[in-house]
Amino acid sequence: MGALGLVIPGFQPSVSGSSPPAGVTADYRPDLRPDQEAAAIRIASAGGLVPHPMVAEAITAYPPDGGFYAAPTAYVSVHPHVDADPVAGGLIDLAAARIVDRWEVAEARGGPLEAVQGDSGARPEFGTAVAVPGLLPEPGVGIDWGGWRMSLEVSVFEEGLTLRDVSFSGRPVAVKLSMPVMTVFYARGCGPFADRIGRPLPAIDWAGGAEVSYRQLDIDGVTWREVGVRALIGDYDLFQSYLFSPSGVIEARLAGSGLQCLSDHTHHPTFRAELAVDGGSRPDVVAERASGALSRAVEFDAAVASGWQVADPITATTVIVEPAREVLGVGSGGSLVPARDGHRLGVRRPRSVEDAGWRRGASTSLPHLDGELLSTPSLVLWYQGLMGHRADDGAAHWHVTGLRLSVVPSGPRPPAEIVDAASATERAERGSPGGKS
Repeated sequence: MGALGLVIPGFQPSVSGSSPPAGVTADYRPDLRPDQEAAAIRIASAGGLVPHPMVAEAITAYPPDGGFYAAPTAYVSVHPHVDADPVAGGLIDLAAARIVDRWEVAEARGGPLEAVQGDSGARPEFGTAVAVPGLLPEPGVGIDWGGWRMSLEVSVFEEGLTLRDVSFSGRPVAVKLSMPVMTVFYARGCGPFADRIGRPLPAIDWAGGAEVSYRQLDIDGVTWREVGVRALIGDYDLFQSYLFSPSGVIEARLAGSGLQCLSDHTHHPTFRAELAVDGGSRPDVVAERASGALSRAVEFDAAVASGWQVADPITATTVIVEPAREVLGVGSGGSLVPARDGHRLGVRRPRSVEDAGWRRGASTSLPHLDGELLSTPSLVLWYQGLMGHRADDGAAHWHVTGLRLSVVPSGPRPPAEIVDAASATERAERGSPGGKS
């Protein structure tokens, strides 16, 4: 999808008049286990929500204002068959074994999305996957291509496919890149949701059944490589990937399709990038790319707009941060165009205790804004994309968004002893007890 003009929709319950699940807490609650999802479908079926021969999917449900339900709670969507749009759904309190809310098609259709452009209804089956045996899930296994070096993993914190120790042309770029969450907000009928990608990973049919797709692409005459994983969460089919080129550009992306209920909605994929440009011989400098913009010294949130940049103050090596923009061919002559509007950026002082995945429920606010000084050899960027999905487009409609990091080398590479010393200093600081220091 392309540009969107919209107000982020909030949850509006259906007209059933049922009471919501009792108890909301700020304390972290894990996603439902497979057996709990199955139990939710059984409760929905027993309550007449899933008449034979219809099928159902279950997903973890979240309160509308952030946080978590105190008791395990699921949302169940109902479909005429596995590939059909949902026609009904309900909220299931597993502790009480009851349906607490339900909707039907007539109650949910519609919503506040305005102009949507630059989209594609085609499934991203372009290219041929390159077989890389043993690529995942073993930590430390990685890629060395086109000047890029990186290791790959899927961590226990459900942050999706994660890159570590990312460098380009021998220059350190990032300590870690990940996607901790995609929050989803429907206009009415269901949601919100906080979707996280972790193990087990489903097979990717167009990658020969592998859990990880690794392939080479030609985009406008330039050779790129892409590594990605698939996730099936409720009714969503997601493909989270990294696209990188020998010119020093890497894009962290999320493509997805699916409908939990027939209502217009927005997706907010949220990426985390811990940058350590040129290894962090001194604290990196972050500034907006607008002419004359001053560097920021304190943690902040801002619109992405014209883009931002993070630079090493000694070597002047710079990483430009902006929305993903590479257009990929899909299907029969179609294209998948990244949504670029409405993106948000949060810059934080790194702290190891804050690097533990997403623990905030279905919230659009970026975490850990504590007013700390940005005076460490690395910086954490929380990057929140935005893409919209009209109910009328159907569940098979695919859309994509993400962030783009462009490495601009300038000046000599810092001596190894300086890089090593800075890394040791950073490790000592990040491992120190107490709060941020």
